[in-house]
Amino acid sequence: MDREQFKSLPEKLRRLVLGQEATEYGRGGVSHIAKKYDVSRTTVTKGKKEYLSGEKYTLETGSRKAGGGRKAITEKQPEITKRIIQMIEQENGVYGDPMSERKWTTLSERKIAGFLKEDGIRISPSTVGRILKKQILSPAKQENEGSSETGCGQGQTI
Repeated sequence: MDREQFKSLPEKLRRLVLGQEATEYGRGGVSHIAKKYDVSRTTVTKGKKEYLSGEKYTLETGSRKAGGGRKAITEKQPEITKRIIQMIEQENGVYGDPMSERKWTTLSERKIAGFLKEDGIRISPSTVGRILKKQILSPAKQENEGSSETGCGQGQTI
């Protein structure tokens, strides 16, 4: 197997391939395979143990254990959505067409994240955007703060 094919494999399958090749190589196989694929010896050793234990890789089992990864902020702090809505209402209110579900606020995602940071809540502007989208709220459009020119809306400068 060449390096490009190897790099395209999922993590666990990659380790199993390393383990199989190291086992087939015999004495010195771990070091040889680690150099061949430019990986650490620890990774090859772990792959060898997995291979010798008879572990199998299938698409159903995947590379990671179920429930792995970082939990969403809305799971860790379920009150964050209420806090964002509350803050928007305190600052400027929510606007929208009464005939439509879609509402909007004049605060940008960045400003909302900044206000929350002042309250000790670390959250990124993109996460604020995802929360607003779930609440059927649109944030203010980002304006180009560095530009002092006024445009006519047609891409021309007046």
